[in-house]
Amino acid sequence: MFRKAETELRRATQMLSDIQLALNESCIVAVLNPEGVITYVNQMAVRVLAEPPDRIEGQPYTGFVADGQEDVLKSAFDSLYRGEVWHGELQIKPPGGTPLWFQATGVPFLSDRGVLEQVITVHTDITFRKQAEIARKVRERQLRTLIDSLPEGIVFKDKDGRWLEANEKIRDLYGICTPDWRGKTLAEMRPKTLDAAQIAERQERESHARSQGQSLRYETWLYHGNDDICIDGTVIPLFNDDGTENGAVVIDRDVTELKASQQSLLQTKQELESIIENSADCFGVVALDGQILQVNSSYERLFGWTAEEVVGKPTPYHHEEVMRWLAIIRDGGQVTGEVTTRHRKDGSEIHISATVSPVRDARGQIVAASIISRDITDRLKEEEFLRRSDRLSLVGQMAAGIAHEIRNPLASLKGFTQLIREGSDRRIDHCDVMLRELDRMNRIVDELLLLARPQKESYDSKSVWMILADVVTLLRTQANEKNVAIQCHFGNPDVHVNCVENRLKQVFINVLKNAIEATPAGRGIRLDVTASPSRDSVTIRCTDEGCGIPKEQLAKLGDPFFTTKPHGTGLGLMVTLQIVQSHGGHVNVHSEEHVGTTVDIILPAIPIAKEIPGDVEVAVDDLFDRMRGARSAEPW
Repeated sequence: MFRKAETELRRATQMLSDIQLALNESCIVAVLNPEGVITYVNQMAVRVLAEPPDRIEGQPYTGFVADGQEDVLKSAFDSLYRGEVWHGELQIKPPGGTPLWFQATGVPFLSDRGVLEQVITVHTDITFRKQAEIARKVRERQLRTLIDSLPEGIVFKDKDGRWLEANEKIRDLYGICTPDWRGKTLAEMRPKTLDAAQIAERQERESHARSQGQSLRYETWLYHGNDDICIDGTVIPLFNDDGTENGAVVIDRDVTELKASQQSLLQTKQELESIIENSADCFGVVALDGQILQVNSSYERLFGWTAEEVVGKPTPYHHEEVMRWLAIIRDGGQVTGEVTTRHRKDGSEIHISATVSPVRDARGQIVAASIISRDITDRLKEEEFLRRSDRLSLVGQMAAGIAHEIRNPLASLKGFTQLIREGSDRRIDHCDVMLRELDRMNRIVDELLLLARPQKESYDSKSVWMILADVVTLLRTQANEKNVAIQCHFGNPDVHVNCVENRLKQVFINVLKNAIEATPAGRGIRLDVTASPSRDSVTIRCTDEGCGIPKEQLAKLGDPFFTTKPHGTGLGLMVTLQIVQSHGGHVNVHSEEHVGTTVDIILPAIPIAKEIPGDVEVAVDDLFDRMRGARSAEPW
């Protein structure tokens, strides 16, 4: 009996030793007195807390618990004082170390009177599991935030189609407002946006996606009253690690506006293609390397080649000119209404007006060019016919004017010749009249020859100021004889024009001479030269204080043999207009009776502008003298 008890004791002692060894290797064991002071710790506690036993034992247990655990400790000691075993999680912080998480168990030992005598605590390290749990919760919060912020509706379902998680967007799409939607199927929730047939169809679609093991995309409509919405959806099956079904995730996107935009874009595309295809103008798209990408039906009618013959090939005509156009487009330019000559497939020649514009891709890069060609062969023939008609009409008018103008002096010559033949005593006077009439006829013939004579003079860059300086100097004497002052106001800078200098001088002489003849004595004439802000044109304005021209006669200015002067022929202004037009300019005339006349001559300038120091508005004489290299002491 005694030996059996001794054997049992040894066995129990060995078991306690094994348990202690196992606890030392896996758990922290601490014994607390009723006041919560540590009276014993095992080797694991010494290793974890990195303190010797004498610096742990005798210390309050709460001194090794991390901050923020007060409520947990109070709950634990309340249970222990009642004699109840306590289980919970605590965060232990080694002195100077990082807090660790432990699964703690407290076992109370009571006296015979039920008073707490000591507590044995066992702590198992769960730091890794706790960190993983915290990380999982963080990921879940991040995933929830992401899902809730997406514009698409998302719902996670189990293999029976029950909703597990769903964001607010998809609940709004389906009109689900009840808070108890988790764990229910669409059929159980009965959303008003779907009828029974649509619900069944969705269930079948999800089942098919899971059985096939791949995503399935679909399109459907949800009923939202008069504003039904189109849904573009995707079913993605989910599986466990062993390949068994785990449910599915459904992603629905509202594409109503996109659908409407696509429909509008398709309609616009069809309308544009219809316009292009049925246009009378030839339309083609050419790649930047010169390959034809597209042509319309008018292309075949205009040039004779079919689309099959030219698409994918270089342009069959004037390839160099097309490449020049493409170079302009590539550099950001545009070709508008350029008139050129082409040859049809049969070799016949046509005249076209071509407009070339860039074609850009979605990124705004120029990838091709559109060429719109219009046949203007007939139009050019009509314009040439009209020009010939105008010339014939002008010839007729001039012929009538010449006949009228020359008939009068011829009548005078004939009459005076008869008087001289009859022996009139006033032969000298008659001869003077005859000479004047002959001079008049000679002036008419000279101006007609000047108007009709072909001009082949070369164009050079000339200063507008220098030309006007010579003209004013030439006509100064005539102005002084009539007591007419000429004031010149030339704004900086000096502008140059590409011109035939003598022809342009003739224009200014005609205009200034007319102004002098129309201005009464004691009044003045003002010359202004103004460059445009971009300096690409210059305006020469001549303003007189003469009698003016009636409104009904302004429209006739420039007509042959129409004049407001007693002895004029009307050809001077006609010649002036022709010269200005040949220089790429135009003339504007404004007049008011009894006030005066303003003539504006607008000419294209060239990019040569010389800044002249000094007061140009006041020191005109001095300026002209410096420009000509000589100073004139005589005032104008």
